[in-house]
This record gives sequence, C-alpha cells and structure tokens, in this order.
Amino acid sequence: MDFCEGEPLNQIIRQRAPLPQDELESLFASLLDALEHVHSAGVMHRDVKPANIFIRADGSPVLLDFGAARQALVNHSQSMTSLATAHYAAFEQYSTHGDQGAWTDIYGLAATCYHAATGEKPFDAPDRILDDKLEPLITKAAGKYTHEFLRAIDAGLAVRPKDRPQTIGEWRDIYRSTKPIVSSESTPARYGGGENTPNYTPAIIGVGLSFLLIIGIAFANMDSGPVADDIATTEATAEAAPEVVEASAPEASPLDAAVAEALAAQAKAKVAAQGQSCPDDIGVMWDECEGTFVAEDGTTSAGYWRNNKLSGYGVTTLSGGHRYEGQFVDNSRDGYGVYTFSDGERWEGRWSKDNLNGQARVLDPRGNIIESGLYKNDKLQ
Repeated sequence: MDFCEGEPLNQIIRQRAPLPQDELESLFASLLDALEHVHSAGVMHRDVKPANIFIRADGSPVLLDFGAARQALVNHSQSMTSLATAHYAAFEQYSTHGDQGAWTDIYGLAATCYHAATGEKPFDAPDRILDDKLEPLITKAAGKYTHEFLRAIDAGLAVRPKDRPQTIGEWRDIYRSTKPIVSSESTPARYGGGENTPNYTPAIIGVGLSFLLIIGIAFANMDSGPVADDIATTEATAEAAPEVVEASAPEASPLDAAVAEALAAQAKAKVAAQGQSCPDDIGVMWDECEGTFVAEDGTTSAGYWRNNKLSGYGVTTLSGGHRYEGQFVDNSRDGYGVYTFSDGERWEGRWSKDNLNGQARVLDPRGNIIESGLYKNDKLQ
C-alpha cells in the first residue's frame, strides 16, 4: 500500500477541536465525495469514525479500514452482522436485523463532524432513541460554521433511519441549500427604472390589504415604521393597541416584547390603511395607498406604498414559494417581519436593509426554535 504522511483525525480532534470552519467543511465535502463513490459501487463502509479518517500532509482526507464494509443488500430484510462503534454507530447497527444502507454511513460521518465541531462525542444512538438529549449542532456551534453545514450535520444525526437523508446526493442538497435571503436588489418588489416611476410591465391589481393584515403573525415596528409614525389613527385604533402590548408577559424576552410592540403598530396600520386602494391605471404614482403588484415572474408584492415603493406593512411572495410578511422601508425589509422558506423554515424578528439585524430567531418547519438571540447581517452573535 502507498505510504501516507499525516495523522488520524481522532488525534487532530483531541489536540485542536473545535476545528476551524474552512478546515472542517473542506473535510466534510471531500468525505461526501468519497462515500458517494463507495456507495455507487454498492458497498457500505459501516464504520465511519475519526480513527478511520487519515489526514494527509496536504490536508486531504483518506477513508480507511474497510474491514467492516460489505456489499449492500438488495433485500434489507436479510440479517446483517451487528457492528457498532460507540458514539459513531447508527441505531440500526445495534441489531442484526437493522435496515442498513447509505443512511448508516451518513450517521457515522455526521457524528464524526459533530465531534470535530464541538470536541465532544455525541451520545450513543440507543441512549437517544427514547430521550434524545443531544443538543443540535445548529445551536451548540452557532456562529462558528455556516448555517447550511450545521443544518446538514443535524439532519445526518437523526436517530431514526427514515428521518435521515437516504443518499449522499440528498445530504449534499441539504448542505448546498443556501436559502439566500432575497436582497432588495434581486427581489421583484424593486422594479428598476426611475426613482419615482417604476416600469409597470405586468398587470397591476388594486386590492384591499385588510385580509393580509389579519392572517399569520404580522410584525411592524412602532418606533421606526413609517406607517406607525406617519399615519393618523382613529380613537378605536388607539384603544386596540394597548391590549396587544398588555398581552405580553411582564418578564418576556426582548424579542417577545418587540413582537408585542410590533403587533400594536400593526393594529394601527390596519385601520389607517383601509379604503385607500392604489389606482389601477398603469404609470400612475402609487403614493399613500395599498395595492398589489404582480411581477413578470409571478412574484407578488402587496402592501402600503409611498412613492411607488413598499413602505410600511407588506407581504412579498416569490415565485419559488419564499414569503416575507412584515415591515418595509423603500422596498427593503426593515422593521419586524417573518421570512418563510418554501420548506417551512422561518426567520423572524428585527430586520434592517434586508438582513436580520437585532433580536430574532430561526424556527424549523414544525415551529421548534433552532436558534435565537442577537443577529448581525443574518449571523447569530
């Protein structure tokens, strides 16, 4: 065999964990390719762990020790030898009838990356099956690695085989799914053309916004929002707003308090905007009115407009399924709002210049909080 100069990954982890972002994510990407090559030959490694990954002098990894590898079975109901290395073995490896496959190696590599990113070995899979106390990497290592990397490792560490990516290709898609927040330069709500005269090429639909203001969780900023600051409200609105504020607990978190304040501002904006629909005529300035603009690609932007720009409460739905509901200033997300991705993941909280800037949180499609706190340009501080 060729002689490789370097050292095992388990020694490197013991000496230097947590590994730097660039180093660990580069290793992860290379090992994805290695496992994909192995699986394409119909083989499972079955013992992916730091001790079986050798890091050469140039930093490239070598996947070692195929003594436990075996040909993938077409009929997974056939019994398979039980092989389990504590901390890195998937739950199905503790049984001779466990359904093993590519998802089994995925667990091993995810556990390896968890160890490298935290310096801690993950709990044994059987100990997690009834009471999973393993802290997700997306919260434990937040801010140290990219959001996509942390999300991919957590997906690979799912205890139940069916909850993990089933192939390396699926896992790579999760890692490469950057889910960019659409900037004001790319969102269809920004039309180009002159400062005050956008090019209305698609159809314009004048529509009331009251129903949009009622559904979902709406956010606006009472202190900085143009709608809350500049529009006079009725006496009924002033009476409604305190009820929303008082609904928040006295010891609420900074984000919860901000949400309560934003809901109060929304109540004012909703009443003030009723009955002021934007004109249907193409080329007419949309100013101090509410309406919906439909872009050529199917993206819709509905809300309160000033000088042909969303300024106040609004909703933008992209053709790909992403949706932002909340406050705008000159077509940019600015104030409190919720950005929902097509898969259901939500980023909600304080926005500025199209990025999360301030108290905010990230929730998974089921509504569980992935991470929360103070953000700067979409990064948890």
